[in-house]
Amino acid sequence: MAGWRVGDRVMAYVEHGGFAERVNARPEATFPIPDRMSFEHAAAIPIVYGTSYLALVPRGMLKKGETVLVTAAAGGIGIASIQIAKALGARIIALAGGSEKLEIVRSVGADVAIDYREENWVERVREETQGRGADIVIENVGGDIFDGCTRCIAWEGRLVIVGFSSGEIPLVKLNRVLLKHISLVGVHFGPMTRNAPEQT
Repeated sequence: MAGWRVGDRVMAYVEHGGFAERVNARPEATFPIPDRMSFEHAAAIPIVYGTSYLALVPRGMLKKGETVLVTAAAGGIGIASIQIAKALGARIIALAGGSEKLEIVRSVGADVAIDYREENWVERVREETQGRGADIVIENVGGDIFDGCTRCIAWEGRLVIVGFSSGEIPLVKLNRVLLKHISLVGVHFGPMTRNAPEQT
């Protein structure tokens, strides 16, 4: 690409072979690393932060003041989603398992941290939103967690599907989608650099 020179500090999204010492990266998937950013921090940006931003802004249509529920909140996508949503003025409810992970999500900006293993988290989300539910759900888990998210999402909420870390791809109870005007939105960052590079 015109403008790149040997020795430039860059980060890139590569679909395969990213753990190699040398890779070929497409120009449209290559970005400059800011001077004050380390290579280690830059390595997290293209997929983790790219996916989270895409989930929250172009796909989730986040507005300042909304409540975002983040599942698997102590993982990479979860932490990035909390940080981005917080920077954009959202209130964050984070689901994680165990006290150590709850402390992690609080440290990166979660307003409410819920241990989904120990609490009735669906009811707690309802309580924390005065019965309204979460405006946006960043859903990384699938299975029963996904089902619970459909029960504590707000009217016209956006349920953004990022992954299925539980290994269980859920079935959707479409009556809940209909009754609450829910939008189900998928996010797959990989093909975006080819299909919609302007959004990456």
